[in-house]
Amino acid sequence: MSSKGRLFFQPTSDDTLQYPCILYKLIDIPTNAANNNHYIINHQYELTVIDRDPLSKLREAVVRIPMCSFTRSFESDNLHHYVFRIYD
Repeated sequence: MSSKGRLFFQPTSDDTLQYPCILYKLIDIPTNAANNNHYIINHQYELTVIDRDPLSKLREAVVRIPMCSFTRSFESDNLHHYVFRIYD
């Protein structure tokens, strides 16, 4: 399902991507528990910036987000992919 603009949450094959764009998906919900209750519930997302520009300004903006860490990069079909982990 896509949102307005170029930000897509768990995109499907029906979504038409325009570059640069950001794709993100939920990858984990780690919790801390005590006394049979969850007292800390976090969400972990994988966020991918896709851009034709290898010096992407969008990549540089994303890396400044609090609780964000860069994990890897790769190229595919002349597009540069920058993968991050973000926690809430």
